[in-house]
Amino acid sequence: MQSSIPVRDILRNYKAVFSKINKTGKGVIVIRNNEPEVAIIPISEYEKIQLEALKNEAIDEYRADKTKSIETEADWDKYEKEVLHDAL
Repeated sequence: MQSSIPVRDILRNYKAVFSKINKTGKGVIVIRNNEPEVAIIPISEYEKIQLEALKNEAIDEYRADKTKSIETEADWDKYEKEVLHDAL
């Protein structure tokens, strides 16, 4: 079960709350006005979420045939010029 904490406790004891989150590796839901407001998670979990999102984006681009194969330095140079040209 996900634990929750009132926003007031974050304001008063943020160091202890952050320490507990990092020690246990489990996030907490912050409650404001008796409603869930945000979640605080360890940075390691955030990084996993970000990596998963990047992986899914790459898969979607691959499936949409938006990827390029770069096998040689010449391929890279050509790709780099296209990217720089498009950016200008």
